[in-house]
Order: sequence, then C-alpha cells, then structure tokens
Amino acid sequence: MVALDRAVAEADKAVKRAEAAGDGTLQALALRARAEIRALRGELDLAHHDLDALGALRGFVPNSIHDAEDLRVVAVLRAAEGDLAAAERALREVIQRAEVHHLSQLHAEATRDLSALFARAEVPIDPPSGSKRPCGTESYIALTHATLLCRPMKARLQKLQPIRSIA
Repeated sequence: MVALDRAVAEADKAVKRAEAAGDGTLQALALRARAEIRALRGELDLAHHDLDALGALRGFVPNSIHDAEDLRVVAVLRAAEGDLAAAERALREVIQRAEVHHLSQLHAEATRDLSALFARAEVPIDPPSGSKRPCGTESYIALTHATLLCRPMKARLQKLQPIRSIA
C-alpha cells in the first residue's frame, strides 16, 4: 500500500501543476491517473469525484480516443465496486475502440485489465465446453501472438516479401 500512497501523492502534485499551468490536456491525464489510483486504493468516492471533474474538464466535445481512455478507468472503478460484468463490458468496448484507432498501448492496458478481471473473478479462460479453442499453454501462446499481431500489423506482414536464402 505504500507504493499506492506515494503514487496518489505524486498524482496530486501532477494535478496541481497542470491546473497551475492551465494545460487542460495535462490536467485530464493527471485526473484520469489519480482516479485509477484511487480506485485501486479503494477510495471509490474520490475516484468518482476525479472522473466527474474529468468529464467537466472535457466538456461536451466528443473525442472517441479520450472517451476510450477514460472508459478504461471507469472499468477499473466498476471492478473495484464489485460490478464485474459492467467492468468486462467496458473493457471489451475499450479494446474494440483501441483496435479501430490503432492504439496499441491502450489495447494492451485494457487487455491486461480484462485478464486481471478474469483472474479476480476466477473465470476459466478455456471453459470445458468442448470448444476447439486452444487450452492451457497453447492458449497463452495464442493470446500473446494475437496481441502482438493485431490486425494492422498482420496486414503489413502479409505485404512483406519472403526472405530468400543464399544457400
């Protein structure tokens, strides 16, 4: 918990500095980070307050990328509140938006959060339903390869010419 205490103290400083600088983008980033830290610490009311402040700061101008980043933190908050189904839906939405906008960092963060959510809920990744999906080690390998080779990367790799051997 000491690390989270230090993290929230640093986030508080970042929010104050961003406000003093008058930089709305930096302030939004700091508020979102502080909301996530507070949700992880169990300070749910303060996390809600930060998200409300973030919404007020952003105004009513729609921005799909910022909305997806904010939605990931909302999902963390929902998971902290115990609403795992809402958290899962939100994270799946974030992953979909990240794929559309080619945001690999956001995609990775949301995928990490979703896997942590499944681990917390003890949801088996490969249910014993007789599906043909890979299981055990195979599913881990498939997951890492699927994450590393998202759709845009696959398209680029397919366009590459095969390397010919000298021998």
